[in-house]
Amino acid sequence: MYTSVSDVISSLVSESSLHGLPKILSSKRWYQRILWICLVLVTFGFLVHQLYQLFCEYKRYPVKTKVSMKRATLPFPAVSFCNMNPMKKSQMKHIKGTELYNYVMNKFSFDASSTSIYGSEFDNNDYNLDPNDYQYKNDLYLDDYVPSSGSVNESLVTNVNTNTHDNDYAYFDSFSDYHDLFSDDVEESDLLNALDDFINFVSRQRALQDDPRSEEVKRFMVLFQNETKDTRAHLGHSIDDILINCSFNGKICSAKNFTLFQTLDFGNCYTLSSEMYETRRTGPRNGLQIILQLEKFEQVGDFLEGSGVRLVIHPPGTLPFPAEEGFTLSSGYETSIGMKMVSLSRSKPPYGKCVDGDDFYRTYGVHYTVTTCINLCRNTKVLHFCNCRPSENIVDIEYMNQFADLPVCSLVEKTNSTTKQSCENYVYYQIEEGVIKCECESACNETVYKSTLSGRVWPRESFLNDELLGTACSYRNYSYCREKGRQLLHVQHS
Repeated sequence: MYTSVSDVISSLVSESSLHGLPKILSSKRWYQRILWICLVLVTFGFLVHQLYQLFCEYKRYPVKTKVSMKRATLPFPAVSFCNMNPMKKSQMKHIKGTELYNYVMNKFSFDASSTSIYGSEFDNNDYNLDPNDYQYKNDLYLDDYVPSSGSVNESLVTNVNTNTHDNDYAYFDSFSDYHDLFSDDVEESDLLNALDDFINFVSRQRALQDDPRSEEVKRFMVLFQNETKDTRAHLGHSIDDILINCSFNGKICSAKNFTLFQTLDFGNCYTLSSEMYETRRTGPRNGLQIILQLEKFEQVGDFLEGSGVRLVIHPPGTLPFPAEEGFTLSSGYETSIGMKMVSLSRSKPPYGKCVDGDDFYRTYGVHYTVTTCINLCRNTKVLHFCNCRPSENIVDIEYMNQFADLPVCSLVEKTNSTTKQSCENYVYYQIEEGVIKCECESACNETVYKSTLSGRVWPRESFLNDELLGTACSYRNYSYCREKGRQLLHVQHS
């Protein structure tokens, strides 16, 4: 019978399964008791340490990466491509009298004998184009950029920079103006540091010499951006003109299966995507086969150094960005592309940090990708802070059409002590330095296509003459088509 609390505690300790505690009571000498107390405290400390480590590991929400491979019927990816020539020479009648027309006519080489192509010849479908009229004038190209003395043509640089101002960024010296623009979105302490960094960055950039060729292309893109979407669509290559043949898994596809989208770098681009397209077997005959006519004779003088197609393979429903993604296919070649689909699933918070994309889709009407998010962030931040359209590529979605009436930032005249272009450049700098946050995390579910390319010279001359030209000329009246017709007629008569 227990007579006190100490008796109860002594009984519990002496009968405890923790071996060290009974030894403390049963020890007959004081130093034995101290030794057991120390051992119990040390082991208890190890216990606490282990529990703390387990708790920390739990709070880190660790994940396990699982990789599996399987063969199955897969939806065919969306395929987007662009003719790398953004503007057809024969369609410049649509912009005659505009600043873009005058700039192109003055800056890029033209054959004087072909100036009639801008006249009434193109008011009907009886095209009379001679590919020989549209060859590059390399001698003029070199004379424009590298004079015989080897120095840069200063008048050319001056013309390129007619819209720049020596004091574009002077208004940033007044913190009050700068504060009004960004104070609602950026911490004030970050503003001052970012302002100093930006001014130093601009100073370093201005100490470097501009490449005249790059500046001309930038100027062209700005003026091209200033045209309406309908005008740019008329200027670019039509899918009806460039698509000669298309088949998927042995079934014919046509121009009506392609969707138009526009980019600042390449003009008209086209996407082929359908839920009906599925991949069941490997091999070139079980995939997509396309033959394209690049219309090299339509290139505008020396604007392009070459010709080709920019191609992007991407998940259906997502936006392609040909200038940033994909690869270039050369003309005069057959390119075979083998693909492997990789499906990534990332854990949501608290086990991971990813975006499911539902809110993004409700806002913009397109599926979420990191590239789409970053590009839209750059576009919308410039629109928000500067109240003008970005001078760089604008994402071609319906959401952005509401801003079509705003002027292009770099074409807005300087007012007071500020310019829209300097505001635009500063917004980009803030985004790139992380002062303005875009919050573009990886998607929780993402599909990536890994590609392998191989190719050969194409086509064989007999195939070109016997079949390909006939297919290409069946609905067009190019000059080489009429020559081909005369050759066939001569063969028949003989």
